[in-house]
Amino acid sequence: MIGYVLLVSLAIVMAGLLYAWLSGWIPKDIPDCPEGTSLMVKDYTYDCTNQRIFLTIANNGRFGVGGYFIKATTKENQTVATTDLATPTLLQDNGEDVAIFENSVVIGPPNENRFLPNNETPNVFDLSSIGQQIYRVDIVPARWQKEDNRLRYIICGEDSTLKEKVTCTT
Repeated sequence: MIGYVLLVSLAIVMAGLLYAWLSGWIPKDIPDCPEGTSLMVKDYTYDCTNQRIFLTIANNGRFGVGGYFIKATTKENQTVATTDLATPTLLQDNGEDVAIFENSVVIGPPNENRFLPNNETPNVFDLSSIGQQIYRVDIVPARWQKEDNRLRYIICGEDSTLKEKVTCTT
């Protein structure tokens, strides 16, 4: 009987130690963008024949943005956009420093939120590698922010996600 009590006690103590050790690995707060970070599609042209989409994206929020993630749906009823359009399909931009970083479109120099409120950026995406028609684009803003004295590229949350239905115009 004493052996069972010791075995159960040892198991409880080990579980407590394991919990204390593992809880140090989990971040306390999930980094997020400030409330009011937002992008919008001001204008688009979806050329199905040449398989290109021309998007004019505007910052209609209150804060500067460092870039955005863009994904598309390839089925009409699809709820989650899974087809990445950021790489390597970005063909052209408005002449600013635009680059692909971590499957996102970065606007301006790295480590800066240069895409300010009321700014616009026209981008052209080549869809020929997808080989299917797209029905919706989801755009999620991203910002450079200091977290724990480190500069990080933060993906804004679900509240900032723009879901724009697109239809062929040609």
